[in-house]
Amino acid sequence: MTLAYGERSDRRVVLATLVFGMAVAAVHFAAMRWTNFAAHPGAAVPVQGISNEALALIVLVSCFLIMSAFLLTGAGFVIPEEATAAQPVPLAPLPSATAPEAGARLPFERDGTIYFVPAADVAAVRAEGHYTFLYTREGRLFCPWSITAAERRLGPGGLMRVHRSYLVNPAHVTGFERRKDNGICLFDGSAHIERVPVSRAHIAGLRARLGL
Repeated sequence: MTLAYGERSDRRVVLATLVFGMAVAAVHFAAMRWTNFAAHPGAAVPVQGISNEALALIVLVSCFLIMSAFLLTGAGFVIPEEATAAQPVPLAPLPSATAPEAGARLPFERDGTIYFVPAADVAAVRAEGHYTFLYTREGRLFCPWSITAAERRLGPGGLMRVHRSYLVNPAHVTGFERRKDNGICLFDGSAHIERVPVSRAHIAGLRARLGL
């Protein structure tokens, strides 16, 4: 699950490829090992509809096409980052109009007690199953809300969705790095987070909020 849904990186792509390859090989050889055939007297001899050579050729070409398609969809990680990424765009702190409303708050739990933190003090929210973590100057805080609930309750003027696992507060973003098919939000680290991935579907909305 971590390899499949975590932040995309060269290391994760290579590891996920190896795990997937080993899983396919294990299924194939397990099926060969525990498949048995029993002969029945008087049973009709099946007629072979295609020769072994033709079957092998069809399988070979099909596998080549399927694997080529998978390689092409994940080939971005082999392109040098310098060739696919623009230099980070330095941004000045954004005006308060882009930040969540002053009264908006998010709950967090500590030592069995629920507290609240102003949404304007939260730099980012990361999904963790049915819960979330809030990144603030106080540290990483455990929030009982799901990321969907946080997005819905804060409203359109609150933290914005940039990834299936992240919300960000544009007022805390200090830079934006555009990559081939996604992007990265940069923070100064004061809220205990420095980078947040931005999926391709949310790049246009984020750039509009950042005034780019």
